[in-house]
Amino acid sequence: MVAHFFCELLIRMQAIGRATASNYELRMTQNELADVFGITVVHLNRTLRDLRDQDLIMLKRGRADIPDLARLESFCDFNQSYLHLSSRGIR
Repeated sequence: MVAHFFCELLIRMQAIGRATASNYELRMTQNELADVFGITVVHLNRTLRDLRDQDLIMLKRGRADIPDLARLESFCDFNQSYLHLSSRGIR
């Protein structure tokens, strides 16, 4: 769920010109992210640590960096087709 969120947010931010191929601004605290997912901050922190340990995502200074989007998409079975952005020339 958390990994899927980071994939989707990258695609959506790219669609509006607010992301590069691999990173975007993410000015949310861990408390706010935990609220988004309906989980505790402790659980979110462990999940983010696992994603970092696998080099799937890096969060630093208000930015989310996804070093290998294809790997992250594979990890969480992300398929952007439900976003219906391909008709707009996005990825």
